[in-house]
Amino acid sequence: MRPFAALVTLLAFTACRADGTTKYIPDRDEDGYNEEEDCDDNDPRVGAPVTYYFDGDEDGHGDPTGGDASCSRPEGYAEAGDDCDDVAATTYPGAPELCDGVDNDCDGVLDNGVTTATWYTDADGDGFGDAATGVEACAPPDGMIADAGDCDDANAAVNPTAEEVCDNVDNDCDGVVDDGQPLSTWYTDTDGDGYGDDTTATVTCSPDPGAVETGGDCDDSRADTFPGAPEECSDPTDYNCDGSVGYADNDGDSFAACEECNDGDPAVFPGADELCNGTDDDCDGTVDEDALDPAAWYADLDADGFGDATSAVNACDAPAGYVADATDCDDGRSDLNPAASELCDGYDNDCDALIDDEDDSLDTTSGSAWYTDADGDGYGDDTTAIIACIDPGASVGSGGDCDDADPAYHPGAAETDCTDPNDYNCDGSVGNVDADGDGFYACEECDDADGAIFPSATELCDGADNDCDGATDEDDAADATPWYADSDTDGFGDAATAFTACSAPAGYVADATDCDDVESAVNPAQIELCNGIDDDCDGDVDAGAVDADDWYLDLDADGYGDAASGTASCSAPAGYIATGGDCDDGESAINPAAAEVCDGVDNDCDGSADSGVGSTWYADADGDGYGDVGESALECSAPVGYVADDTDCDDADGAVNPAAAEACDGLDNDCDGVVDEGGTTVTYYADVDGDGYGDAGSTVASCALPAGYVADNTDCDDSRADISPGATEVCDGLDNDCDAQIDDDDASLDASTGTTWYADADGDGYGDDTSTTTACDAPLGTSALGGDCDDADVAYNPGASETDCADPADYNCDGSVGTVDLDGDGYYACEECNDGDAAINPAGTEVCDGADNDCDGSVDEADAADASLWYADADGDGFGDAGAATGACTVPVGYVGDDTDCDDAQSGVNPAETEVCDGLDNDCDGLADDGVAMGTYYTDADSDGYGDASVATSACSAPAGSVEDGSDCDDADSAVNPGATEVCDSADNDCDSFVDEGVKTRYYADNDADGYGDLSTTTSACSAPAGYVTDSADCDDADATINPVAPEVCDGADNDCNGTVDDGFVRETWYDDADGDGFGDAATAYTTCDGAPLGYVADDTDCDDLDAAVSPVATEACDGIDNNCDGAIDEGGVCPCDVEEYGGHAYMVCTTGAAWTTASTNCSTYGYDLVALDDAAENAWVTSIVVLYGGGNWWTGLNDRSVEADYVWSSGATFSFSNWAPGEPAGHGPSDCVKLKASTGQWSDHNCASGFSYVCEL
Repeated sequence: MRPFAALVTLLAFTACRADGTTKYIPDRDEDGYNEEEDCDDNDPRVGAPVTYYFDGDEDGHGDPTGGDASCSRPEGYAEAGDDCDDVAATTYPGAPELCDGVDNDCDGVLDNGVTTATWYTDADGDGFGDAATGVEACAPPDGMIADAGDCDDANAAVNPTAEEVCDNVDNDCDGVVDDGQPLSTWYTDTDGDGYGDDTTATVTCSPDPGAVETGGDCDDSRADTFPGAPEECSDPTDYNCDGSVGYADNDGDSFAACEECNDGDPAVFPGADELCNGTDDDCDGTVDEDALDPAAWYADLDADGFGDATSAVNACDAPAGYVADATDCDDGRSDLNPAASELCDGYDNDCDALIDDEDDSLDTTSGSAWYTDADGDGYGDDTTAIIACIDPGASVGSGGDCDDADPAYHPGAAETDCTDPNDYNCDGSVGNVDADGDGFYACEECDDADGAIFPSATELCDGADNDCDGATDEDDAADATPWYADSDTDGFGDAATAFTACSAPAGYVADATDCDDVESAVNPAQIELCNGIDDDCDGDVDAGAVDADDWYLDLDADGYGDAASGTASCSAPAGYIATGGDCDDGESAINPAAAEVCDGVDNDCDGSADSGVGSTWYADADGDGYGDVGESALECSAPVGYVADDTDCDDADGAVNPAAAEACDGLDNDCDGVVDEGGTTVTYYADVDGDGYGDAGSTVASCALPAGYVADNTDCDDSRADISPGATEVCDGLDNDCDAQIDDDDASLDASTGTTWYADADGDGYGDDTSTTTACDAPLGTSALGGDCDDADVAYNPGASETDCADPADYNCDGSVGTVDLDGDGYYACEECNDGDAAINPAGTEVCDGADNDCDGSVDEADAADASLWYADADGDGFGDAGAATGACTVPVGYVGDDTDCDDAQSGVNPAETEVCDGLDNDCDGLADDGVAMGTYYTDADSDGYGDASVATSACSAPAGSVEDGSDCDDADSAVNPGATEVCDSADNDCDSFVDEGVKTRYYADNDADGYGDLSTTTSACSAPAGYVTDSADCDDADATINPVAPEVCDGADNDCNGTVDDGFVRETWYDDADGDGFGDAATAYTTCDGAPLGYVADDTDCDDLDAAVSPVATEACDGIDNNCDGAIDEGGVCPCDVEEYGGHAYMVCTTGAAWTTASTNCSTYGYDLVALDDAAENAWVTSIVVLYGGGNWWTGLNDRSVEADYVWSSGATFSFSNWAPGEPAGHGPSDCVKLKASTGQWSDHNCASGFSYVCEL
């Protein structure tokens, strides 16, 4: 085999020389590469040179555009030549794809595989985007945000967090306009009388112009018609809209509706008695005032339901604090009243005038037990107990005496003689008894009821004197507990100070784990702090301290540490700093303070590479080379689908762009802002009535047919759809088919729409039914009436008469003639009154049937065969006079069917009456005054027909000078009696117990003496009181220049009381411009008719009218002020640090670390102070913000630099809220400034020289 292998090798490595000879090149290591190709031909493991690629970004992947073959990898080269960007170390095959507009993994696709979101344009900058502008991207394009809840992206005051206000706008984007606003019902007030038409009611928070809140106007075209309007008694108009007119007296109380306040209640009228009924009985405008029937109410100051009889008021309803009961005996104490129980307290609790033991109703449970002490030893016999408030006499308050006849026996008596068998101390045992069986008599021990207690027993910690030595629970008790001194009173004792006792001695505790009993802040329950002390006694100093600071490893020494390397420690470990946020701690040029540049790297560590730098590119969705200005991206190079031009006006249509030619298609093809200019247009005609035919006089030129227009222009009346060239001509006096011919003049007339006319040859007004024509108008010689049976003779027609019985002609064309006897009663039709009824003819008998039976022209005469007899009833009592009868078919007026009245001149006399004592036969039984009682009669001294009730006489009939009516209230004055008319004279003329009722005149207070009174201030009197008038039309009775005849002037008042302010004048609202910048203060509105007052302007949008540098046109500056009045402070990047807003305050968030004093100075340079955290909500918000800005430690304005432990905010704000970390403030070292820890939101004091980020507040 070897010769064969050598031959193969020899053949493999030969080369031809120029002279044609063969050159043999050896492959000594037989690895397939000859010595000229092999990097080491002596080592079969080493072959030919490898191609390496320059790896400029040192990411292990080289630039494929150029490679160098080498036997070893040169410095800065890589074996893989597949890098698509050899400048960025984060870009190479296999690299994680990031959302940065770069092909990080070199797969030819940008940002593939990363999470995307939808972003929305926020045109008004209010933090909420327009849902219609959504763009899918992995990072927000410039000017776009994630929230799509804005319902009006052109108005920053409208968004989901805005407050809803009453302005007909959905401010908070919840789909409801003006929700949550107080709503009222408004009515259109066309006539300006202050009352609106109920049919125009709308419910809204703000009214339309001319609307009012009061409805009820029954005629809104008349300003004199409205609820409450005066009504003249002679005017039949319902001016006050109450459904009745002034002159009506619906309730019959003799007062017209215009004279009283309730014409539906006869008990209510001017002058009526006011009663307690919730009604204005006397129509004086006040309900239940000075009522005749008020109730008495009594002050109930202690609110126990019982009142004080000495403090009564009379009223219809109980005034506040008053009750109907007047039996309280002490209205200053709610526990004293008639419903209370009597107690032993020295008071009359139940208000019965008896106190304590004097009262039978005493609650004995409130008393004390008293015992009879017969032997005077101070103890009483229990069987003699009496419950009483005080000692009833010879009694004591202590019982228990077992022998009240011997003072030697009582509780507490001594028993010392063990041989004496008497129970002196009344405890139920005697001295020589061993009740507990412990071998000791009761007199020998201290407790003969407990066998464990006797003189030699073992003392225990049980609260008893077990060994009867007179001491309880001594320190040497068998079960005593060890206690430890707690010198610092922190609840933990010193193990070296043990003391045994049954209970803890003062200053001792059971716990012995205190490692420093001098310092109360050191014990096992304490929290470890950074103070060089073992606070929690765990043997380790400062281990796990809760106020340890966060420190971050800063490998590249750029002043920012790697957040992932954070550690908590009381002091900075070597190489660590206080500020985190570094996203590449191996490169000092990359940190939060670095400037972002276009290099594919996140230089400023904001989470996005190349953010905020580069050029603006515009989306070109339709690929026509022109971009959409509304959809842009700030990138270092043009993203796919983006271009530099932003002038496309429709990026969804590639045929629309600035380079396109304009076409007549309703589009702005060339994006010049004008549609269809220069295109070919067509003239169209308005078709208002929609009949398909247009008006030649109303045209428009357009590329496309506009709505409401047609190409035809032949309509002769474009207001009526039934008139057009396509319509049919009908008989209506119009040119229906637009051919200039009307009705009968038109050959196309629809004759069926005309009238039927009859030929009237004889001119008698009736035509021949057999000769008709149809036309719009009557042809000559025709009539609209037919039925003429002989149109050649004017004597024949349906209206002719037939009176001659000898004439056989049918003149009236009814088919019969006068000589016919249709009913066969022997009389021709011309001789009788009804030829259709044989019972009716001139010889017929008249009967009561509603017909003229005898054709005499009268129906049912009195002589009718079947007429009834009727009797005159002159007195109208239903009973007639038998001597005054008459016959008739129906009862005549004044007649009845009964004839039993015995006196038809008196209605009180008839068979149905009851007999009374009056000298008459009232019941017509033939006897006068039978079976009646005597009557009472009253002297009528003044002969006015009304007697004096105090002077009465009993008789069957009235004595002379007496009358039956005893209701005269003044029998000496004939002008005074119940039948008299009340007159206004301060007397009760009609004896109804009311004086001058219904006759007083209503007068109205005229406080300003202008002759017109106040409708709300009235009185009724016989004559006008001083300062009162009869006219109530004054609308401001405090100003004499305001009344119905005053001239209207422009002063913001309704001078002429017509319900409209400054009518006839133009009122404008102006606003004070105190700083003269041309913008006014909305709070200083002034409305006038005389133009702008000096210093006032029409614009009300100034947000600080004391500073001319602040206005809607001012430029925003970093000064803590909303300079341009847009509702935001220091917006637009005008400050050196980002500005956030919360609760009406601006916060400048500065991430560059600085000492506390430097931070404070930086804040004050721009008018800010270091942040003062006033409450938990603000603390939480600031914490959330600093977390977004990298976390770590942040300076606040709190410090005790002036006075130790006296913390104040640098801004001067009141220090009332705190959120100290456990154990803080520690106060160790130069820790006079307070920082906030982003991870917890808690505070701790710290060395003011430390460099932390900080938040400024204004």
